[in-house]
Amino acid sequence: MPEDEKPIFTVDASGEPAVLRIDGRASYLTSAPVNHLFNHLLNQGKCKFILDFRKCTGMDSTFLGILAGAAMRVKREFPEGYLELCNLNTRNLELVRNLGLHRILTVVSSMGEGEESDNEPDKGFESLPNQSVESRSMLEAHRNLVDADRSNAAKFEDVIKFLEKETE
Repeated sequence: MPEDEKPIFTVDASGEPAVLRIDGRASYLTSAPVNHLFNHLLNQGKCKFILDFRKCTGMDSTFLGILAGAAMRVKREFPEGYLELCNLNTRNLELVRNLGLHRILTVVSSMGEGEESDNEPDKGFESLPNQSVESRSMLEAHRNLVDADRSNAAKFEDVIKFLEKETE
C-alpha cells in the first residue's frame, strides 16, 4: 500500500469473537474509530476480540495505547473475555513486546482454521470511518501504556507532559 493511501479498518461484530482487520498503518490518525468500536462493543457486553494484523504496515504508540486500554477494560470487566492479536509482522510484534502489552493481551502467530483473513472483506465486514484523535484521547492512550507496564513511564514521560499541557 503506498504511503499516501489511507488505511482501511474493517470489522465483523456480528459474531463472537468480533474480528477487526487492519490494512495499512495503524496510527493516531486512525485510533478514534477503533477506540469508539471497542467502547461500543464492550458497552453491549461483547468481550472477545481478534485483531488481524496481516496487512498492517506499522503502528504508533497512540494506537497501541488504545489497544492497551481496551485490553485492560476487558480484563477488568469480563474475566471470560480476551483481546487477541494475530498475524503480527516482526516489527509490530517487537513494538507490542517492548511496551509489555503481550502481558495484558494475547498474541498468536495466525488466525485459527475457518477464521483465515481473505484479500477481500467477507460478508459481514464493514469499514470503520476515519476520524481524528484529539489530544485528550492521545493522552489517555499514552497513560494506558504506562498503566499496562510501569516501565513505559520513562519512554512516554515527555509525550505525556506535552499532551497534558495541550489539554489544559
